[in-house]
Amino acid sequence: MTKKKKAIKLILIIVLPVLLVLGAVGGFFIWYFQPINRVNRAFEVENYATVVELWDRLNIDDAEDVQDRLYAVVKDYHDDYIDEKISYEETVDFFDLVTANALSNHRKTRKLRAEIDMIYESREAYSDGVRFMEARDYLIAIDRFEMVVEDDVKYREMADRYIEECRTIYISIVIAEADEYINVEKYELACEVLTDALERFPDDEALAAKLEEVAALMYSDIEGKWYTSYDFGDLIAAEMGLSGYNLYFPAELVFEFDGTKMKMYVNEDSIESALDAMTADKESMEALYAVAEQYGVNKFEADVLVTVVYGGSYTRFLMDQYGTEISNALNSFKCEINYTADSRKIHLEDTGSNNYFSYSSDNSNSLNLTSYTGNTDPINVLSYPIALKRKMR
Repeated sequence: MTKKKKAIKLILIIVLPVLLVLGAVGGFFIWYFQPINRVNRAFEVENYATVVELWDRLNIDDAEDVQDRLYAVVKDYHDDYIDEKISYEETVDFFDLVTANALSNHRKTRKLRAEIDMIYESREAYSDGVRFMEARDYLIAIDRFEMVVEDDVKYREMADRYIEECRTIYISIVIAEADEYINVEKYELACEVLTDALERFPDDEALAAKLEEVAALMYSDIEGKWYTSYDFGDLIAAEMGLSGYNLYFPAELVFEFDGTKMKMYVNEDSIESALDAMTADKESMEALYAVAEQYGVNKFEADVLVTVVYGGSYTRFLMDQYGTEISNALNSFKCEINYTADSRKIHLEDTGSNNYFSYSSDNSNSLNLTSYTGNTDPINVLSYPIALKRKMR
C-alpha cells in the first residue's frame, strides 16, 4: 500500500465518524427545536407564554391539540379561582395571555372569563356588604349581599345568612325608634319610620303589628261622637224666605266616627234651643219684624199676636209656622260617608279621593277640623275651622 493510499484510509477513519456524529447531533437539534417539541417542553414547565408565542408556528393539527391542552389549563385556573386557590389578578393575567393569541376566538374560554368576572363582582359585593354591616349601614349591606350571585354557592349561602341578620337588627332598631316616639306621643314620626321600613320589608309581621299599634294610638281618639254649636243662620234664613237677612241659629252639629263610616247631622233636640237663641238675638228679631211689616203687621201687632196665640213665645210661633221647613232643611244636611284617616286627614271615600278634612287634636276630648278640601255638598257649606268636643251639655 502506497503512502497516499494509507493517508486516504486514515482520513476516512477519522472523518467518517465525525460526520456521523455531526449528522446525529444536527438531527437531534432539528428535532429538539421543532415548534411542537418546544411547546411540549413549555407545557411541562408551565411556561405558557412560550406556548402562546409558538402557537402560530404549529401546523393545523398540532395547533388544535395545543388549543385543547391550553383550554384544560384555562379550566384549572377558572376552578382554582372559584375555590379561592389563586387570586383574581393572577387568573385574569393568565386569561389575557392565552386569549391574546391561541385562544382569542375560543368560545368556551370567553365563557369561563365571563364567569370569573361575574364571580369577582359578586365577591366584591359580598365584601362591601360585610364592610357596611360592620359600619351598621344595614340596608346598604343588604343591597350588597343581594348582589351575590346564586352560582357562587359558598358566598351566596353566607350572604343569605348575613341578609337575615341585617334585617333582624335593622327591624329591631326601627321598632325601638318607633317606641321612643310613642313614649313621647310623637305618633306621626313613629308611623313614618315604620312605614319606610315596611316599604322595604312589606311582609314583616313585627313591623306591621307595630304600625297597627301606632295607628290605634293615632286614630282611636277620632272614633265616637263629636259635638259643636254651629250657626246655621244662613241656611235657615233661606228656608224661611229670609234670604239676605242675618239670622242666628246655633244648632248642635254632630260628627260621628265608627272606624269606617262618618255620620254628620244636626241634633234635632237642639232645634228648639237654637230657636230660643235666635229669638233672643236682637238682629234676628229685627229681621223677623221687617218681614212681618212687609205683610202689613207692625212690631206691636206681631208681639200682640204672638202673646195671644203663643203665650209670647216666638220660639213656639216659629216652630208652629216653620218647624217642618227647618227640620227638612237641617235633615238635608245629614250625610253618611265611608272614611279612612291618617295623621293629618280624614278621607271621605264615597266622594272621591280629593275630598277630605284636615284635622288636629290637642287632647282626647277635642278635635279641630282645620279645613275641608272638596266640592261635595253638603260638606262645603260649613266654615272652618270647626272645634269639636266629645260631649256638649
